[in-house]
Amino acid sequence: MKFPYQCLLLMVVVTVAVVQSFQLWGDQKRLVLTSEQFKRFATNDQQDGGQSLSTLTANKNQVQLSCELKSSDYPWPYCGLSIHLTDDASKGKDLSAYHTLEIELDYPQPLDAEKSLRLYLRNYNPAYSNLEDEYTHKYNGITLNYDNQRLSIPIKNFQVMTWWLVDNKIPLEFASPEYSNVTKFELATGSNSALGDHQITIKNITLIGRYIEGEGLFLMLLVIWVIAATSLIMWEFRKHHRDIERSQQRTAHLARLNQRLVSENIRFAELAHKDALTGIRNRHAVREWLDSYQESTSTHVMSILFIDIDYFKSINDTYGHSVGDDVLREFAVILSEFMTEPDIVVRWGGEEFVIFCIDKNRSLAEQEAEKIRQKVSSHLWVHGDPLTCSIGVSDVYDGNVYAAITQADNYLYRAKQAGRNCVVAG
Repeated sequence: MKFPYQCLLLMVVVTVAVVQSFQLWGDQKRLVLTSEQFKRFATNDQQDGGQSLSTLTANKNQVQLSCELKSSDYPWPYCGLSIHLTDDASKGKDLSAYHTLEIELDYPQPLDAEKSLRLYLRNYNPAYSNLEDEYTHKYNGITLNYDNQRLSIPIKNFQVMTWWLVDNKIPLEFASPEYSNVTKFELATGSNSALGDHQITIKNITLIGRYIEGEGLFLMLLVIWVIAATSLIMWEFRKHHRDIERSQQRTAHLARLNQRLVSENIRFAELAHKDALTGIRNRHAVREWLDSYQESTSTHVMSILFIDIDYFKSINDTYGHSVGDDVLREFAVILSEFMTEPDIVVRWGGEEFVIFCIDKNRSLAEQEAEKIRQKVSSHLWVHGDPLTCSIGVSDVYDGNVYAAITQADNYLYRAKQAGRNCVVAG
């Protein structure tokens, strides 16, 4: 990688690290739902036709919810606490910047029954909410089992209640959680809570979020980026001044390449089938040899390298097919340089090549593949830009060479998925 791009990459890493550090250890903001700031009300199922009872008792900074869940025609008896964040039901608080809800409470009764809680952040949106019908205010909620006095709940885990979506026939565009205009926080017993007395002491309810006051930091980063961009532009200008010299070097390089290709063509002149572009074998030339190897009982060790040029299509799109053909010829020469007797290199099709490493186990073949990858990435190519390749490596097991080719192709696919410019063996 060239020095200016190394500097650019370093700047990206430093910028990301600075911003993340500022977010993690910068100022935090908290919204504590105290009784002094926000009104609190006891709720129960009587508005739904139930008979449960509930009362609130304030004790310093704590609030105790006492309730009796009773059986009635309403199938899901409950009681709870509602905290109004505003006196105007249509103008709530924007909680979009908060990421965590912390609740400290004690739930001693009932003693032996399973205890669960429902938490809701009710959001008002005139697109679907009606001031005359409190039920139309969105239920962003979560249900959890009580097993700890201190609960820390990521707000991203809240979901819009399905029954609310269905009952109010909410369009799909409004089916996701919203926290831009929250008017109420509600806590209620679970829908399957045991009948009888319940006692919940709420000690603290806090919303935690982050806010960034980093204008100075971001201005400094902007200045550094401007200086870096200016330096990069100056480097590019100098690069253009060297283009003529590089063009002459490429011309000489092509002349040497053509001479090497002539030598390679002479080497394979006796073959019945060869690739017209690169002068090396094509897949048809080795078909008979592969069939005979498959049918034989040979115990010779053999490994297979399946090689593909990364982003070759972009070379044709950018420089044209003529330059793409030159790159393929040059790539074939690079592979031929690494090939030792009795190895066989084949252009399998397009920008794919296969090397049959005879008398080499998978470990040696993997070493050869890594050398090829490094040579390709460091080579000065005819089009002047860097080039990389991905390689899959497999060995022949039980003489099944075709299965080994397929396996090498699969490992090549894994190399592509891993980000290209790498070797995957198995």
